[in-house]
Amino acid sequence: MNTSGSKKGYQIFETHDHVIVQVSVPARSGPFSPKILLNSYYLSIKNLPETNGDLSIPLPAPVKAKTAKAHYNNQTLEITLDKRSNEPLTEITLDF
Repeated sequence: MNTSGSKKGYQIFETHDHVIVQVSVPARSGPFSPKILLNSYYLSIKNLPETNGDLSIPLPAPVKAKTAKAHYNNQTLEITLDKRSNEPLTEITLDF
């Protein structure tokens, strides 16, 4: 298991099949409605309180965006991402 980013308000845990991102969200006085955006290599969270609004997190491995799940509990936003499987190598022909 690998962790990183704790000084930036988040932690990343990597398992064999998943990448798990935990983001500390300070106590809030109003509604909380973050916008979570994802591609294979980056996670972006917008509208976070007291973090100047946006957080961009590089991911340690490519992930499947369509299977992502997010939960909020005890001032922690947890996002679970399935890793993409390794793609087979494709041979490239060399022209002489």
